[in-house]
Amino acid sequence: MLQNILDNDILKSLYFTELKMLDLIVNPYAGRGRAKTDAKKVFEILDANNVKFAPHYTARKKHATEIAYNLTLSGAKTIVSVGGDGTIHEIVNGIILARRELEKQGKPFVTRLALIPAGTGNDFMRSANLPLSLEEATNRILSGSVKPTPSKSTALTRFVLPAAASTWTL
Repeated sequence: MLQNILDNDILKSLYFTELKMLDLIVNPYAGRGRAKTDAKKVFEILDANNVKFAPHYTARKKHATEIAYNLTLSGAKTIVSVGGDGTIHEIVNGIILARRELEKQGKPFVTRLALIPAGTGNDFMRSANLPLSLEEATNRILSGSVKPTPSKSTALTRFVLPAAASTWTL
């Protein structure tokens, strides 16, 4: 079953978007509080490109998981993580849990994940060779560039496997 999680579309396409609407999950505490300012820069770039978006701010531990779960169940096309490794971890948990629920109900799963680096170390982004500049990452999202991530990559082993394993306890 774990291999099915690793083979799913969330993990294969870290950057994919239909620019009709982006749901940004912002952890304002990430990057020692810098993520809140970084998010405003991202909002400016999106506004300048006439992209519709809805920011969703986290307020507590595992809140990003709850937000991602609810957005995925409601059919969100693209969830954008604005935070660090912990934020990514929580969002992946929420998306995976919602995908399982949608599959049980026979409903389609349409959500994709995009990442904006706003953490302290951004180890996942670095390990997956993704842009560490928020401007570059935002522009990649706007261009629709897809960065496939093989399920056996170091980044997935270090960050997504623990995320997938922790979903069993939610």
